[in-house]
Order: sequence, then C-alpha cells, then structure tokens
Amino acid sequence: MTEKVYCGKARYVEGKYGPYFEISFSPGDLDKIAEYPGESGWTNLRMVPMRNHDARGNTHTIYFIARAQINGTFEFDKSPHEELEDAIPF
Repeated sequence: MTEKVYCGKARYVEGKYGPYFEISFSPGDLDKIAEYPGESGWTNLRMVPMRNHDARGNTHTIYFIARAQINGTFEFDKSPHEELEDAIPF
C-alpha cells in the first residue's frame, strides 16, 4: 500500500544570477520523511507545481510516496523487473 505524503513547499524565484527554487521544510515535515524511508534507506521527493499559488507565494508543493508499515517492517512495491517475471507464464 502506498500513499502520497505532503512535506514542504517551494517557491520559484527569478534571481540576479538566474532562476532557482527556495524549498522549505518544517520540523514535522522532516519527521515524516524520516518515518518512511525507501527500500534503500533514501527518500525520493517529488516537487510539482501547485494549481494555485498560496498566500505566502509558494508555487510548488513537495511530496513523497510512503510505503505502508506492517508488523514493524516496510512493505515495498515490486520492482518493474519482478512484475515482469510474475507476468511470464513459463
């Protein structure tokens, strides 16, 4: 089981030396990220544009895909290679 966990905001900025993003995380956001590590121990974050900018000028939101924790262990999605092996009838 997977779910999107939102954790942070970002703002697109036109800087003096070119465009960049200001990315903000609260302490609670960092706790969420640490709670659901990926299979390798890393967490991959996704930054996507918001439909409407918020009152603070944020233009993007950040989330990651959390894997469900079952009996003290994490359940991970199958890799594409494993899914292909399961689909082969022989």
